[in-house]
Amino acid sequence: MNEDNVLNIYDQNYAQNYNQRFLLNDLSKIDADFERETIAQLLNEIGDHPRWLDVACGTGYFLSCFPEVERSGLDISPAMLETARQANPKIPLIQGDYRDKRPEWKGKWDLVSCMWLAYGYVESLSELDRVVENFANWTSDRGICFVPFTAPQELATGELHIPYECKNLYNDAGFIRFEAVVWTWVDEEMEKQHRNMLAPQLEYMLALFGRYFEKVEVIEYPLVKGARRKAIVARQKKYKTEQKQTNFTPLKLIRSQEWWLYKIAPLLTIAYAETLLLQLSPTTATLTTLTALLSIASVAAYGYLLNDICDIETDQKANKPNAAAQLQPWQRLLLCLLFLSIGFAAPLLTHLGTIPLALLAANYLLPTLYSVPPLRLKERGIWGILSDAAGAHLVPTLFVAATVLSQTPDPPRNALIFTAVAAAHAFFVGLRGILLHQLWDRANDLNSGITTFVSQRPPETVQRWINRLVFPVEIALLGSIAILLSGSAPLLLVFFIVYLLVIFGQVKFDQVSLNPSPLSPPVKQNIIPHDLYEVWLPLALAILLSSRNPYYLSFVVMTLILFFPSVKNRAIGIVNVIKSVFTLGSRPTPSTTEAPRPTPTNVTPLTPAMQQQLETEGYVVLENFLTPDELEDLRELVSTDPLPENADNLSSYTLFSKSDPVFRQHHSDRLKAIVNPKLTPLLPNHRAAFCTWYRKSPNSAINATPLHQDPSLTDETETLSYGIWCPLMDVTPENGCLSVVKGSHPLNSKPRPFYPFSPFPYDSTLASLIQDRYLTPIPLKAGQAILYDRRLFHGASPNTQDRERVALTCIIALQNTLTHFAYLESAESETLECFAVEDDFYNRYIWGEKPQGDGVTLIKTEPYTYDRLTPELIAEKLDPLHPDRAIPRLKTQLAETQTHLEQSRSQRQQELTASNQQLHQKTTELATLKQDYSQTQAELEHLREQLQTTQTQHQQTQAELERDRTQLQQTQAELERDRTQLQQTQAELEQSQEQLQQTQIQLQISERQQQQMQAILEESQAELSEKTGELNQIKSEQHRDRLAEIIRRRFYTQG
Repeated sequence: MNEDNVLNIYDQNYAQNYNQRFLLNDLSKIDADFERETIAQLLNEIGDHPRWLDVACGTGYFLSCFPEVERSGLDISPAMLETARQANPKIPLIQGDYRDKRPEWKGKWDLVSCMWLAYGYVESLSELDRVVENFANWTSDRGICFVPFTAPQELATGELHIPYECKNLYNDAGFIRFEAVVWTWVDEEMEKQHRNMLAPQLEYMLALFGRYFEKVEVIEYPLVKGARRKAIVARQKKYKTEQKQTNFTPLKLIRSQEWWLYKIAPLLTIAYAETLLLQLSPTTATLTTLTALLSIASVAAYGYLLNDICDIETDQKANKPNAAAQLQPWQRLLLCLLFLSIGFAAPLLTHLGTIPLALLAANYLLPTLYSVPPLRLKERGIWGILSDAAGAHLVPTLFVAATVLSQTPDPPRNALIFTAVAAAHAFFVGLRGILLHQLWDRANDLNSGITTFVSQRPPETVQRWINRLVFPVEIALLGSIAILLSGSAPLLLVFFIVYLLVIFGQVKFDQVSLNPSPLSPPVKQNIIPHDLYEVWLPLALAILLSSRNPYYLSFVVMTLILFFPSVKNRAIGIVNVIKSVFTLGSRPTPSTTEAPRPTPTNVTPLTPAMQQQLETEGYVVLENFLTPDELEDLRELVSTDPLPENADNLSSYTLFSKSDPVFRQHHSDRLKAIVNPKLTPLLPNHRAAFCTWYRKSPNSAINATPLHQDPSLTDETETLSYGIWCPLMDVTPENGCLSVVKGSHPLNSKPRPFYPFSPFPYDSTLASLIQDRYLTPIPLKAGQAILYDRRLFHGASPNTQDRERVALTCIIALQNTLTHFAYLESAESETLECFAVEDDFYNRYIWGEKPQGDGVTLIKTEPYTYDRLTPELIAEKLDPLHPDRAIPRLKTQLAETQTHLEQSRSQRQQELTASNQQLHQKTTELATLKQDYSQTQAELEHLREQLQTTQTQHQQTQAELERDRTQLQQTQAELERDRTQLQQTQAELEQSQEQLQQTQIQLQISERQQQQMQAILEESQAELSEKTGELNQIKSEQHRDRLAEIIRRRFYTQG
């Protein structure tokens, strides 16, 4: 399907019903839930801080399910995007075609999805190939591509069976491949037809994704009504052979274009100067210089490669190209070791001394500390600045000087002084260089989360440090170097004087910028005095040496060979300056790369009256701005780009509506080639930064341009910017002429963001008041133009005529300055980000996206505000400039006021008569009231006497009550004392009872013990009695035995 058919299907009505019909009903919700869960798994698989692009995002349903993820959407339908913005108010949603290449998105997105068969709207398989290639290009190295897919046999719930390959029925040699089916869906409910859509075979899709990804798998959905959908998930992005050949060139890997001239050429100056002071032989000087340069070039290659290796992840987050990302880990390690070996090989082979070798080792160590975690000095504020300045300039300068000095056993004093001054000078050159580098890369660092010294500070502060400290010291040390060298070679003093004269001429003709700290790299200009460091001083020293000894011509040849392009460009610049001087100051001939500029013949300078009008009313009409031939050429150019069918729904169709940056640049350059020469007499020192069309389709009552102010291009408190609006045909209010509010430009000078957010910040009531009272149409003839202050309130009526209205518009800014771009993330945002952008930025800018990439520098962030307006303030400011509208309005107001006064007088008279009648009635009532008042006074006096008597009785009663209260309180006190004594008595009684109980318990215990003792005593008495009996028995027996013994003895005696 072509673009117009798609836009016709996906209109506002379709967008409003889309979610419920295709995502949230009972059947579709099963698939939608599965897709949402799959997306969540893929985002979690990717890891920290994933960036997601949903292609053909439609209503933004899936995007709205993941508010915490950094995400964006692309869709061709404005109606679908309008619905998507309601669900996702703070994310970039871009209107565009997924078939268009977008180089700025290369490798930017970690997840690229394309939901609900959107790929099927392409018109051919070759277009499908281009779309899948875009998906792959937009996917990052760690990224995943997710595309839900429906094979032909699934279109009819399995009733369609088509093989992917089969034999050719008419020729056995070969086979037929059915790669896709073309199908049409007739949506009867919405009365839409999705015609000629592509349904490729699964095998074709797998092969297509397999070109760009290492792993391509198919996942299946849950079973729904006998059908099971599928999706392709592609991982591990491949790199094409031709990309490898382009990206893997050695010069690309080591970024030699960034340091070869900037770092190597100044070191030649050191080598040549030391040779001059030491008076070395040509052979020794040449070999020593080549040795030092080979080592320093290896160090520089090592440092830049190592920095890129350590920045791979952060560069991917910032969408910044990084050649090292395409190398395998072992290749990165091998290259680092190679450059390390080459750097030390030559000094070791030539037996350099200890000091040069130690300095060379330090030169390798510093970039390592600068880039490699965990120390990574580049993210440690001032340490990153100091280490880079030392590693890139100071230590290399000392190494080259030490290498040359090592060729003499006793270097002279002037050579040592020169070395010290040159080293200090190199350090401050390095300081300015790294500060400018971080300043120019500030936006990328902020986007990727890198914390550098400059990213933590406002750019203006860094510029002040450079302008007031670093650069003055650098120039003072350069002067010291000039004096030291001129002492040994007086001819060099002449050279420095000639150089200053040349600089004066180059400044006059814009070849050299006197600004030592531009916010972005100057275009077609040199930064002072780098041409001296990089070209003229080394070349002058080489020529001086060769004038003393012809063998030193090798230095001249070496310098020209190594830096020929730079020498040639600088020489051409000087020749152009000389030519300009001899042709009465005309500017140098433009380079062949610039578009030819027609000679203006019909534009005259602004008269004092026109200048006054521009200042007071904010605009002025320019007669014959375009010639008839120019008008004809521009009409022919416009005819090559027909209006799209949906242009009726747009207030205007511009170059910003085109996504192709090449197309934009071609048209803008054609327009600027016509406009720029005409600005010289009108606005000296100004240029057209960007030109575009504003085209209104015919026969439309809805394509009016509402009241608005153009976005800010400068800090308008200091510098104004202008616009030019020039129609290619006669314009009137009927076909969309420009309408302005005279004198409205001072009403709001606060920074204004670019569309689509807040083109006019005031409410509709205020806007309607301004439009109704003060908006003035400006009819113009073809070729006439309006030059206006961009703060001016203006708009345009719809084009109700039967012919397209085309107007040329231009952004006008000062020469040699970057324009500002104020960015507001969403309509609800309260913070405005201000970027400095190069002119080429407008050729590639995608409407609604945050500015990024080359030539874009974040200047500041500030609260988004605007000057408050009231109807009274507007009338005070604008009425003096609109007398033709103010006087009738005032007459009307006067007549209305008079009528109102008459009505008020009549009403007041009626009210006065009624008041008189009421007064008479009230007088009668007052007399009656006076009589009643007298009677009431007598009754009141009687009642007062009764009240006094009652009060006396009441006082007596109160005294008696007080006495009774006192007695009661005394009685209560006595009762309280008695109660206290009773409580004490009860406590003593309870204590006595407890003691009695304890005594009784002890008595019972004593009785039991007594009983036990009695029992024991009785037992003892019994035992005693028993023992006494036994004792008595024993005594009796003993007595008997003794008696018997006595008898026996007597018997024996007698016997």
